[in-house]
Amino acid sequence: MRFSLSKLSFFNSLFTILVISIALSIMAGYEYNAFYEKKKEELKKEYIEKNKRLLQEEVAMEVKRINNIISDFYFSVFSILDSRVHMIESLIHSQIKTHQYLKNKQLNKHIFDTINSLNYSNADNYDFIFNEQGEILFHSLEKRLEGLNILESSEFAPELKNSVKKVIKDGEASAGYVFVRNGVKRKIYTDMKKVNDFFIASCVYIDNLEAELQKNIFKSLEYSRLGVDRKGYFWVTNSENVMLFHPFQKELISKNLTELKTKNGVAIFKEVDKLLQDKDEAFLTYDWQVPDTDEYAEKIAYVKKIPKWDWVLGSGFYLKDLDEFLQNEEKKQKEFLDTLILKILLIVSVLFAIVLSISWYISQRFEEEEGRQKRHLKLLEQYKQILDLSAIVTKTDLSGRIKEVNSLFEQVSGYKKEEVIGKAHRIVRHPSTPKETFEDMWRVIQSGNVWRGVLKNLSKNKKRSYINKTIIFPIKDEFDTTIEYISTSIDITEIIEQRDTLQNLFLTDALTGLASRIKLLNEINKSQTSGFLALIDIARFTEVNDMFGNQRGDDILKQVAKRLFEFANQRVDGVFRMYADVFALYSKKGRKEEFESLVRELLAQLSLSAYKVLKSEINLNFTAGMAYGDVELMAYADMALKIAKKTNKDLIVYDKNISIAKQFEENHIWMKKLSHAIRDERIVPFFQPIYNLRSKKIEKYEVLMRYIEEDGKEVSPYSFIEIAKKTRIYPSLTMSVVEQAVSYFKDKTAYSFSINLTLEDLLNKESMDYIYTTLKQHNLFANTIFEIVESEELESFEDVEKTLKRFKQKGVQIAIDDFGSGYSNYSYLLKLDVDFIKIDGSIIKDLLTKASAKDLVSSVVQFAQKSGIKTVAEFVSSQEISKIVQELGVDYAQGYYYGKPEKQI
Repeated sequence: MRFSLSKLSFFNSLFTILVISIALSIMAGYEYNAFYEKKKEELKKEYIEKNKRLLQEEVAMEVKRINNIISDFYFSVFSILDSRVHMIESLIHSQIKTHQYLKNKQLNKHIFDTINSLNYSNADNYDFIFNEQGEILFHSLEKRLEGLNILESSEFAPELKNSVKKVIKDGEASAGYVFVRNGVKRKIYTDMKKVNDFFIASCVYIDNLEAELQKNIFKSLEYSRLGVDRKGYFWVTNSENVMLFHPFQKELISKNLTELKTKNGVAIFKEVDKLLQDKDEAFLTYDWQVPDTDEYAEKIAYVKKIPKWDWVLGSGFYLKDLDEFLQNEEKKQKEFLDTLILKILLIVSVLFAIVLSISWYISQRFEEEEGRQKRHLKLLEQYKQILDLSAIVTKTDLSGRIKEVNSLFEQVSGYKKEEVIGKAHRIVRHPSTPKETFEDMWRVIQSGNVWRGVLKNLSKNKKRSYINKTIIFPIKDEFDTTIEYISTSIDITEIIEQRDTLQNLFLTDALTGLASRIKLLNEINKSQTSGFLALIDIARFTEVNDMFGNQRGDDILKQVAKRLFEFANQRVDGVFRMYADVFALYSKKGRKEEFESLVRELLAQLSLSAYKVLKSEINLNFTAGMAYGDVELMAYADMALKIAKKTNKDLIVYDKNISIAKQFEENHIWMKKLSHAIRDERIVPFFQPIYNLRSKKIEKYEVLMRYIEEDGKEVSPYSFIEIAKKTRIYPSLTMSVVEQAVSYFKDKTAYSFSINLTLEDLLNKESMDYIYTTLKQHNLFANTIFEIVESEELESFEDVEKTLKRFKQKGVQIAIDDFGSGYSNYSYLLKLDVDFIKIDGSIIKDLLTKASAKDLVSSVVQFAQKSGIKTVAEFVSSQEISKIVQELGVDYAQGYYYGKPEKQI
C-alpha cells in the first residue's frame, strides 16, 4: 500500500508530536530534579554567604560602636585631666603674683596648701608636683611619697618615669600606667605640664571607670539581636579566653573557656586563638547549644578583636535555620513542579490540537504542491521539447567536454550524438572565430556568470559554416559551486546574411547605383587622415520635377550620376548620391588645389551637354560646396554649398573667415553647446528679487535663464536665444527652466515667481501644455506670473489670448515685459487682461538725466492705475533711481540696487 507525500507528512507529524510530548514530560521531570538538586546547593551556598556577610557587617558595626565609646571615654578622661592641669597652672600663677613678697619656701608651702584644698569628689583623682630632678615636692593623696625621686625610686612604674623625662624635656607629657597601691594594681592616667620651676601632674585611677563603662556596654549588648531572623546575639571574651559577657549562658561568665570543648570534641576557644593569631577577625564552625533549648546545632560564628580592651566580640547563626529554609523551598518547588507538569500536559494537549490542524493544513498544501509539481514537470517536459525544437542545446563538463546534445545539434552540425559525447566542444569551432572570444567566454563562465555572445561554427563536412547566438549557463549545486555548463544557441546564419544584404542595400543608392550617404559617412568616420569633400547640387531642380514629373526627374538624376561616375570614379575615393539632387565626391589623397581643380572641371563637364528628357533636351546648371580637413567635414561642405547657393556662385570652398560662414559656424557651435548643456543640465534658472515699494519687502522673483559653460562661467541668454529660436531646441530650453523653477518654488509658496515667455512659447502647444501640467502637478498656478516680451509684435492674437485665458482662469497672472521698448500697444494690454506692466530699463536708467523719461514713466503709471494694473520699474540700480520711481507712484522695483540674479534666493 503506497501513501502520497501529503499523507505521509500528516502521519509523520502525528507520530512526531506524540514522541515529543512523551519525551518532553520525561525530560521535564528528570531535568527538574537535577535542577532542584543544583538549585538546593546554590540556595544553601547563597544562604550561608548572605548570612556570613550580614553577620560580618553587623559585628563590624558593633565593634566600631564599642571602639567609638572607648575613644570617647579616654578623650573625656584626658580632657578632665587637661582642664585640671590648666586650673592648677592658673592657681600657681595667681599665687606667685599675689604673694611675690614671700620667700620661695614660704611661697611653695602656700601654693601646695592651696592646691591641697582643691579636693576631688572621690579618691580616684589626685595631683602631685615635682621638680626638674624628679623629686616629688607635693602629693595630694599620699604624703609618704613626698621627697621620693620618681626617676630613681623602684616604686614608680617605668611608664611614669618615661613621662617625667618627657615633660622635663618637652614641657608637656601624658601617660597610662599601672601603679600598685596597698597591694592592689591600679590603672592610672596622668597629664603633666611644666609651670615656672614646677612640674605639675594630675592623675586619675580609671579601673572603676572602665569597669562601669564595660558594664554599660554589656547591658546594651544584652538585648541586641542580629541576623535575617534577628535571633543572633553577641558574646565577649578576652585574649585569655575568659567569658566576659554572654546574654543566655550566664554560668560561663568569668570562666576561662580555653579547654571548653563542644559535643563533637572541638576546643572552640583554642581554635579562636589559632585563627586570631595573625589577624583580627575570623569565621569558624562548631556545634553549640540553641538558646532556651537543650538542643545542640551546627553554628557558624564570626569573631573580631577589640584591641583597646583586649576583647574578642563574637556572634553567629545556626544552620538548622537553613534546613527549615530548604524544607520550605522544597515544598514550594514540589508545588511548582506539580503545577508545571499540569501546564506541560495542558500545553502538549493544545500543541497536539494545533499540530494536528497544521499537519492537516500542510498535508493539503503538500497535496496541492504535488499537483503543481506534476503540472510543472509536465510544463518542463513541454518546454524542453520546445527548446529542443527551437534551439541547439549542449551540456558539457567543467573542462568543456560534451556530455549531452539535442537532436537540433545533430541536424545543424551533421554530427551524431555518439560521435561528440566525451569530445571537446571545439570540435565544431570555426577557425575564423577570434581566440579572444573564447578567452572571454571561459573567463565569464568560470567566474560563475552567464556568457552571451555570437559564435561561428563549422559543420562536420567542413563545407557549411553557421552562426549561433549563444548563451552559456553555469549549472550550480546547493553549495553554489558550478558543476557543469549548458549552452543554448539559436542559428542566426540566415539573419546575419539578410543583415549583410540590407547593409549593402543601405550603402548603395537604389536609384542611381552610386554609393549612399550612409556609405560616405562610414568612410569619413573610419578615415584616419584629412580628406576632401565636395557636395554638388543641381540648380533649380525642383522646377524640372514640376515641369516633367518625378519619373522624368529620376531619369535625369540617373544621367547625372552616370556622368559623375564616369568622370570621377578613377580620380577620387568615392562618388555618392546624398539625397534628392545632391551628389558628393570624396577623396583622401592629393592636395587641396588639385581637388578644387577637379571639382571645377567636373562642374564644367556636367553642364557642357544637354540631358535628354523624352524627345527633348534640357541644360542643367550645378552649384558645389567644398571642404577639407578631418573635423566636421560634412557640416562644413554643407555650409559651403548653402553659401554658394545663397550667393549664386558655382563653387565655394569653405573658409571660416567668410562672414556668412562665420555666422553659420557660430550658429552651429551654439547648437552643439546648447544640446550638450541640456543633456548635462547646464541650462539653469537664476532668481532676481522684485521689491514691493509699498510693503517694503521682497514678494516676487523673476526667473532668468542662464547657460553654464563647462568651466562654470555663466552666460546670459542674449548670446544664444535668437539662434535657439530658429531651431527645434528652443522649446526644450523653455521647458527645462520652467521645470527647475517650479521644483524650486514648490516649497516656497510665500513668494510668487515670473517666467519669461516669447511669442514662440505662447504659440507652441506642446510647450504650453507642459507648463500647464507642471504647474497643476505642484498646485502653483496662483504663484506664477507669465512675463510676455513686449518688444515682439503679437501675431496670431486670438491664439495667444486663448492660451493666456486658459492659465488666467487657474490664477496665473500676466505681465508685459520691457514695456516702452518697441511695440507699446495700450489696447492689447486690456484685451490680455494684464496684471503687471514692467517698464523697460532703458527708460528707467534715464530718469536721472532726462525729464522726458519721467514724463513717460508718469503717463504709464497713470494709465496703469486707472486700469487696475500694477507697475514694475526695471533696472533700478541706485538709491536715487529708487526714490524717483517711488515718487512717480511705481508699485514695484527690480534691479541691482535690490539684488542681482542668484542661484538661490
